[in-house]
Parts: sequence; structure tokens; C-alpha cells
Amino acid sequence: MAEKLPLDELSGAIGRIRRLLLRDMVNRACGILMQRQGFGCERALEELIRLAKRGRMTLAEASLEIIAAMPGGRD
Repeated sequence: MAEKLPLDELSGAIGRIRRLLLRDMVNRACGILMQRQGFGCERALEELIRLAKRGRMTLAEASLEIIAAMPGGRD
């Protein structure tokens, strides 16, 4: 049987998983920009930040838009 975690430990674990998923999403969006636009890593992140600011979105939201625009992007 699985061990039960205290609520604060469970909450911390969920937060860490969420941050990892968000970081992966930003990295995927940067990779798409690098491939499409020929940007380097830093330039792709700068562009992603610019797109987020221009659209008044979070970095995660802007990343999701870029990923979703790819064929099969939400798979």
C-alpha cells in the first residue's frame, strides 16, 4: 500500500512537478522558435518573452500557443 504524505509535502511535490512541466513547455516552444526562425537558444527565449509581453500572457501561455500551432502540437 502506498505511503500517505502529509499535505504540505504533497503540496510541495505538486509544485515541483508543475514547475518541471512549465519549464519543459517553455523549452519546447524555444526549440520550435529555434527551428522555425533559426534563432539561437537565448534569442528564442527573448522572442518568447517578447511574444508573452505583447500578448499580455504568461510565458507558459505564450509557450502553449506556439506548441499548439504545430501539427500535433497538443499531443
